[in-house]
Amino acid sequence: MKMVNVEVERNVLKCLIQLKDYAASVFLYGNLVDDHFGDLFHRDSFSAIESFYKKFSIPPTPDKLKQHLLKFITYDTRFKSQENQRKIWVQNVDKLYHPINSVIMSGKDSDVDLLEELRKGRLLQKFLISSEESFSSGKYSDIITNMGEMINQTKKVDNIVMEGNIVEDFNQHVQLIKMKKSGLIKPVSTGIIGAIEDHETGEFKIVELDSFIDGGLYPGEMTLVIGENSVGKSFLLMEIPVNASMVNKQNSVIFTIEMNKIQEEMRIYSRITGIPFNKFRTGEITKKELIQVRDKLEWWKENCGILHVVSFDKGATSLDIENKLKSAEDKYGKEFHLVSIDYLNDMKPLGNFGNNKEWTAQGEISWDLTQLAKRWNNRLGIPIITASQKKTDRAGSGNTNWQDAAFSPLPAQHASVGLGISQDAVDIGLKRIRYDIWKDRYGKKSISFYTYPDFSISKINSLKKMYEVYDIDDEE
Repeated sequence: MKMVNVEVERNVLKCLIQLKDYAASVFLYGNLVDDHFGDLFHRDSFSAIESFYKKFSIPPTPDKLKQHLLKFITYDTRFKSQENQRKIWVQNVDKLYHPINSVIMSGKDSDVDLLEELRKGRLLQKFLISSEESFSSGKYSDIITNMGEMINQTKKVDNIVMEGNIVEDFNQHVQLIKMKKSGLIKPVSTGIIGAIEDHETGEFKIVELDSFIDGGLYPGEMTLVIGENSVGKSFLLMEIPVNASMVNKQNSVIFTIEMNKIQEEMRIYSRITGIPFNKFRTGEITKKELIQVRDKLEWWKENCGILHVVSFDKGATSLDIENKLKSAEDKYGKEFHLVSIDYLNDMKPLGNFGNNKEWTAQGEISWDLTQLAKRWNNRLGIPIITASQKKTDRAGSGNTNWQDAAFSPLPAQHASVGLGISQDAVDIGLKRIRYDIWKDRYGKKSISFYTYPDFSISKINSLKKMYEVYDIDDEE
């Protein structure tokens, strides 16, 4: 049985030397190794390309690759001489610079996935050959040992270990910075607009939440929202993916455990059209309003990102979230940029706990979500935002508030950014919500600002409009 696909291997090598962003991703996160290439020339070429890239931070030109490849030739006795093999290797370099064939670099049935399957097949083939030899010679214990090694080499490994030292890894960080500057890695904008009150003058200044969290929600990080019942957690977990998809054409998925898919989608229809939610709920929506919704959705299809909704009736584990996210990407053949989960307290831990609401269980869930956020998209990561109830029992105390939760031993400690949502009597009277950034691992001070959900749904579509609503002079 042939365990090598020369065309697929060559396509992947073409992408490495012709697509800078792809090369940066592969060599930064170590998604491919020389063992993925069964063809000897391709394996040596990959080693040469990897070495050149890590040294110079750019893919090699044909002439440079020909020179560099000579250091990585694995000599084989099947060739007439080493000189003959060097000549063949150098001649074949030009083929790697031919135009790239149609190739899918991520997603279902991609060339990279096929390379991994072929690698596993070669390991299995090697095991079967060695087992036959061991069986013939009576070395039965070797078969068991070799089987264990083969299983360890072929199983899916989630606990990826990355290591290095600060001098040798500098070029990796240069590539990471370039990827961020080029937009290959970028935060998802929350689109949340609010106002900050100057405690000395009492005046309000219009602000964007993104300006306080370095531009938005970053891939590989989990953001945790903590608040009381009915204060706006679900609204926020819907508002951010709606903004990401509608304004920035980013693909988002909302996982809801609190309500079913129909309810969540009706809330989104209300959000994007301004038609009151209760009209959808009671069925009193008019024919004219239905046409308005249909027209809006046609516009959405042409101008916005995908907004996919998944509901779970009986809770969900992080593995359920991961599997459904993968299914969504397979369905559309596109990468997703944001995951919103409504909400953490309704999820189930992967381990066995007496009560899924206790801190240890919630900590297990939040830990699993942070790991999913880090490893998605070939370890480029994906932002995940979820929420937790303000009043949650913890060891040694009855009820806690979000300030306590921010320093609790488990769930909130896994978040990179946290938001506390609250309302006092004044806030309720003014129909506003107070947002407090209560956690930022990167040294920024906590800030508080106010949002007005009714305004953001029906009136606020720009900073200029926000100034008009608040009756503030726009000095900009």
